[in-house]
Amino acid sequence: MGTQTEFSETAGLYSQFTGVLAGFAFASIVALLSVRLTVATTTPHLARSYAPLMGALLALIATSLNYAVVASDTSDTSRTASLELTAGAGFAAAGLMLIYSILTVLRAVELDAPDSTGVAARAAKLTERLLILGACPVIMLLMNGAIQDHIGATASSEADDARFAELLGVAAPIGSFAVGVLAVVAKAQIAALLAPYSDLLGSVLSTAAVVVAIGAIAATTITISYFGVDVVVVDAVPIIAVSTVWLLITLGQAVACID
Repeated sequence: MGTQTEFSETAGLYSQFTGVLAGFAFASIVALLSVRLTVATTTPHLARSYAPLMGALLALIATSLNYAVVASDTSDTSRTASLELTAGAGFAAAGLMLIYSILTVLRAVELDAPDSTGVAARAAKLTERLLILGACPVIMLLMNGAIQDHIGATASSEADDARFAELLGVAAPIGSFAVGVLAVVAKAQIAALLAPYSDLLGSVLSTAAVVVAIGAIAATTITISYFGVDVVVVDAVPIIAVSTVWLLITLGQAVACID
């Protein structure tokens, strides 16, 4: 991060970026509604894309607002490192839902209007692998970077909680990749086990992502409003943030296995 002030400046760019992505998610919902209103045949599988798309839209809007709030804080203290963690948790939830919603739409279109060339099916499989093996571990790696910034800002690397947080930050991306490999290898078994609960798990994932994104705004607002610039943020903050994101990511990897 360099200095905390630099992150506050970067947060403004993150806010713009997530705002643009929210616009794309909204456009996708409008396009989906247009298809549903004009198509001559029914599209039952495509209708399942509403929840993930709405989850992505709401999470992205919440994250854009969150980073706008973070950008307003220019204090060069450990408090800003805490804001990096809480805002990062919301960004992780929004990023997961955006890629998952794309996967859901690709699979739904293939089921409702099969492509004889197989191009759509391959695109869906590529997106699935990107989500499970690529995006999820990378998201956890970014959270690890936020933990390192927190420890550097608070100078608490010798504390027990800080050491646990640092270990968790290293274990999370490695564990996420390991879970992804397991999900790819045992995809058929996982899909068969979870298939009866596919709609429920999809709704739970979408709802959980929105809750995390909104919770991140609440954490950011409380931190700025009620904690002074000289406060030393406790090491429980990164532990809670990374654990929450890791659980959400793992759920996303499992749900992505269900065709």
